[in-house]
Amino acid sequence: MSILFTIGYTVVCARRYLLGAIKQFLMLRGPDSDDNKVESMEHCEKFWYWLQDKGISAHRSAIVKAIALKVNGLLPGVYDADLYDDEDDDEE
Repeated sequence: MSILFTIGYTVVCARRYLLGAIKQFLMLRGPDSDDNKVESMEHCEKFWYWLQDKGISAHRSAIVKAIALKVNGLLPGVYDADLYDDEDDDEE
């Protein structure tokens, strides 16, 4: 019984952290105004530095990309993948 509780607790914690990361990603976007429009690259850099401030030292770029793609699926236009060079495309 305790193994199931531990697995369930881990899933709940993972969901909470994922939702917290998505919330922070959206908050860092900030409001757009006529003078200042937050572009995709600036937005992702803000999130990358936020992760660094929180002590995430590994795979920050992959985390940023994963969260950005997930949020873009929910809210199209938040992330523009065409702005970034994908190293996997160079291998073909």
